[in-house]
Order: sequence, then structure tokens, then C-alpha cells
Amino acid sequence: MQREAQDEAANILYHASASPNLMIHTSTSLITYIEVFHALSHIRKMTRIK
Repeated sequence: MQREAQDEAANILYHASASPNLMIHTSTSLITYIEVFHALSHIRKMTRIK
């Protein structure tokens, strides 16, 4: 799961550097993606404790 996320992020960054006008949109969606991923892992930890 995390490996896929890293590949996805690397792919996004590669395309962003290839086309600079997508840079702002990409960084915004990448931040959102990271926040969602972080939230999911946090939820998973919380459910493991219970």
C-alpha cells in the first residue's frame, strides 16, 4: 500500500516537473493525497488500539 503511494507520488512529481504549468495544481492535489493517506494510517492505528 505504502509502496504504491510512493510510486504514485513519484509519478505525479515527474509529470509536474515535465510540465511546469501543472505544478500548482499537482502540488495541491499531492498535499491533499498526503493528508488523506496520513489520516487513513492514523485511523488504522486508532482501530488497532481498540
